[in-house]
Amino acid sequence: MRYLWVPVIVIGFVLIPVGAVAGQFAQVLLGGLAAGLGVWRWRADRFVQQDAHQRRAGVDKETMEHDKNLPADADDMVERLIEQSLKDERAAVLLRPELAATLSNEHLRLAVDQFTALTSIVPQGRVAVHTAVARVQAPDMRDRPKQPIVDAFYLDRYAVTNQQFQRFVDAGGYEEMDYWPTESWAELMEFVDATGQLGPRFWRNGEYSAGKANHPVVGVNWYEASAYAHWAGRRLPTDSEWVKAASWPVEVETGQLAVRRYPWGDVMGQGQANVYNAGVGDTAEVDGFPENVSANGVYQLAGNVWEWTLDDAGEAVESAMIAGDMILPSAMKCIRGGAFDTYFENQASCEFRSAERPTARKHNVGFRCVVSVADIVDVTGDVTALESHDLQAAGYDDPEGAEALEECGV
Repeated sequence: MRYLWVPVIVIGFVLIPVGAVAGQFAQVLLGGLAAGLGVWRWRADRFVQQDAHQRRAGVDKETMEHDKNLPADADDMVERLIEQSLKDERAAVLLRPELAATLSNEHLRLAVDQFTALTSIVPQGRVAVHTAVARVQAPDMRDRPKQPIVDAFYLDRYAVTNQQFQRFVDAGGYEEMDYWPTESWAELMEFVDATGQLGPRFWRNGEYSAGKANHPVVGVNWYEASAYAHWAGRRLPTDSEWVKAASWPVEVETGQLAVRRYPWGDVMGQGQANVYNAGVGDTAEVDGFPENVSANGVYQLAGNVWEWTLDDAGEAVESAMIAGDMILPSAMKCIRGGAFDTYFENQASCEFRSAERPTARKHNVGFRCVVSVADIVDVTGDVTALESHDLQAAGYDDPEGAEALEECGV
């Protein structure tokens, strides 16, 4: 019973991703880690009481010295787990309110710095979203866009890279069923690379190709993208969130939105994005093409790779295929943004919407992740407030959050 606190702490960390599946990440799973740390504190208090009792009972000095080291061992274990999360770029996990409250000042600063370096805030607001898959020639003008209101969120500045996905693979991500949607379990063992190892389709021996560390991971289906996002403490963007980040809509009149055709503006210059006419013919590094940046500093939402979104495409969608149109099943998932082999520039625009089977593992489809602003502590304010554990989930009506949105040009 002496070591009961060890598995409890470990279980707390292991349970973190489960909430992504259950839809109650903060309440259920991060609470599990907090409970684990609470048990450790309880054990420490129990040790103090036992220490006094044992001294009175004349317990030998060697046994006492052994027991005194137990709390330090627990601290070391927790610190190693936190540092591994930072190494794996899983700062979003550490910044959930229940877990952030348990971090040291140093770890909290590191988590905030990492998270803010890798993400960019997208403010709450209305967005124009076309719900039909566009044709090759041009969107159907009868397809009047819906205008949902999107809550504030943080979007990855870059598509998920091979190097980042390698950490998920090395951590046993394909063996942890809790990361995966239940409908994918029957096929999970078929998600293998070119040599039969679990991993993206075009890898070999469980590893990406040399020189491709900073390229977007491809050959991953919707389930693989979703599982990585859960492991990382994030999720896939909804279709509306992706369009909001890319088109950066501004309400010019009541109900009227001015949007960008491409993330940087209305015209695509020669070589501005990694599409067919750029002549690259393959994926490029995720921080390349510096002129292909959105209003809030997000790279390559147009070109390089198509990106999975969270949403179903609908009961029946039109497929943009040169060979002609065909009716596709409702299981299709939305993809956005175009890729390095996209010939028609229109297909790399913010409004263009296409779809793929969720099990498709294409050479030109990748993804990036998001975190809702309301799901983590306020990383836009003074970090000393976080260090004092004055932890409040940031909202788009928060004064400090509003100041950050103003810096984004809103």
